[in-house]
Amino acid sequence: MIQRALKLRSRINIFISEAIEKHEGSFPSTSALSNDDWIVLQQIHDILKPFWKLTVRLEGQSAHGKNGAIWEVLPAMQVLINHLDDAQRIHTPRRSKYLHTCILNSLTKLRGYYKLLDSCPVYAASLVLNPAIKECHFERNWRGGPEGWAATTREDVRRFWESEYKDKVSETLRFEREPARADEEPQSADDAESIDIDDESVSTDDTSDSPEDSENDEGETDMFDNYIYQGSGVGSSDEWDIYCQDRRWPKTPSNLFLYWESKASDLPSMAQMAFDLLSIPAMSAECERVFSSCQILISDRRNRLKPDIIEAIECLRYWNRKGYCN
Repeated sequence: MIQRALKLRSRINIFISEAIEKHEGSFPSTSALSNDDWIVLQQIHDILKPFWKLTVRLEGQSAHGKNGAIWEVLPAMQVLINHLDDAQRIHTPRRSKYLHTCILNSLTKLRGYYKLLDSCPVYAASLVLNPAIKECHFERNWRGGPEGWAATTREDVRRFWESEYKDKVSETLRFEREPARADEEPQSADDAESIDIDDESVSTDDTSDSPEDSENDEGETDMFDNYIYQGSGVGSSDEWDIYCQDRRWPKTPSNLFLYWESKASDLPSMAQMAFDLLSIPAMSAECERVFSSCQILISDRRNRLKPDIIEAIECLRYWNRKGYCN
């Protein structure tokens, strides 16, 4: 809404001016938006823009283990917290008391939700399962935080691995098809696909429809990718140690599921953990889409459909849309 208003600024000003003149006395002169008002709207737009972009990214369908996968939740919240920290230093109480207060309130709420992620190790564990990130993410990006954050998180994730997955897969995972050759380890960052949160031209099945952006994002810094990919990383018989000590990829593989399928023969328990965790959606957007689809399906003339039939129809509709039934 703010973005559209900024784009139509001149027309909105003309509309307000004509309305004031036409209904003289009905509207006070203060009804018009001043230049200062437009500046504040632009500032609010700039503060909220990363929230919108990351929401669009995380509400995707995660068809390839990203753009809507649970491993993206933790770094996304960290990116937003860093963004608000920078914003509060720019919009000081002296320059903009109102905006500064709003930013502080947002930071307090966001940090509260961020702290709740500690109660479930799945968020951090799923992040480690990205071969471009692994465990070094915590030491690299959590500097300056509460002492022991990184060490505690690594211990929680390892306990989760040992209690839920270590040595639980006795046989090598088998698949009906061979792993895709496209998932051979890339030699450079150009060999692996990277999704840019500021690239609004990307609108595939992995992301939901987004409103038209009036700004040209070319050249903008990708906060999300820069945050998770910076730095570089590197004997044990434990599958977890073997995986974490292996060389990190420069970028996230184009398909995380195919990557772990190729690792299933060497790291079967890790692969099973990856399939379980990377299948968890970051948001409930896909569930809401199913509810909306069911509402269209169950019309007044189909009000006696039973749950099993509804489930079967919805599955077939989804598979057909994805091309699985061809």
